[in-house]
Amino acid sequence: MAPELGVAYVTGLIPNFALTSLHLWLARRRAKSPDTQNLQLNLLKLQLVWCETKAELQRLNPPTPERSLDTQDRDLEHYNKTAVIFGALCAAISWLGFFFQLLMMASLRYLASPRNERFLRASRLTQTPDLTVTEISEILEQLQSLTGQQLPV
Repeated sequence: MAPELGVAYVTGLIPNFALTSLHLWLARRRAKSPDTQNLQLNLLKLQLVWCETKAELQRLNPPTPERSLDTQDRDLEHYNKTAVIFGALCAAISWLGFFFQLLMMASLRYLASPRNERFLRASRLTQTPDLTVTEISEILEQLQSLTGQQLPV
């Protein structure tokens, strides 16, 4: 019976690593998508950046395009590191970890997106990088009135 359990445990590692890889690929694809790039370029005009890991707007200090790219890269690196650690912990408990990781990944992708993120992703900020500062400010004011949160504008 022990060899069968060992085989079942080891075969559970493969889907865990595949799911972790999928999670990393989807996060990178989203961060590098044209929609996200347009959002970041528009927010840069107001010295802001969208932080994926915290799902919030953050102020840039100093407000330069290089700083914006650096912040986005660090955010993606932090997200990837968290996903890899979580994937390794889930791999340690084999099939149970796979189902737990699958549940977590599905909830992050489809259930746990905050209202402010859904609003920003559906707004004109993601459609074109050519919005004016006043247009961007109006959209962020609408977001603030919708969520009731104080934005770093």
